[in-house]
Amino acid sequence: MTVIAARTNKRSPNHKDKILGSRMKAYREIAGISQSELGGAVGVTFQQIQKYEHGTNKISVVRLLEICEALKVSITNVLNGLTEVSVDHATPLIVSDNKQQDLSKDPMVSKETTELLKVYYSVSDPKKRKAIVKFIKASMVD
Repeated sequence: MTVIAARTNKRSPNHKDKILGSRMKAYREIAGISQSELGGAVGVTFQQIQKYEHGTNKISVVRLLEICEALKVSITNVLNGLTEVSVDHATPLIVSDNKQQDLSKDPMVSKETTELLKVYYSVSDPKKRKAIVKFIKASMVD
């Protein structure tokens, strides 16, 4: 038997909205785009982007698709893990040293890891990227 927890107001943002906003902010920062630039790309103000990122306002599916297109990121990556019954284990992305650090202690979403991924994906040649991975793996030998 599945039990569905009721929210007091289904229009008000919840924990999933905060995680979604955190991920959106992380991808925006990885892309090197300001809130104003992202807002301009999707037709909203930077204040609205700010509200999405803080989880203050909910994001419609259509708006989220537009944001993902502007950031050149798959909507699947942004939504991954949010469909779980309990989102306590959904991982937010972390790229800055602000309050969102409290959301996860996972080193896979640390600022350092995000910076490494940013640099890695800035290399357009697949052979060079493969060489980078090979170098890192070789460096891990004890």
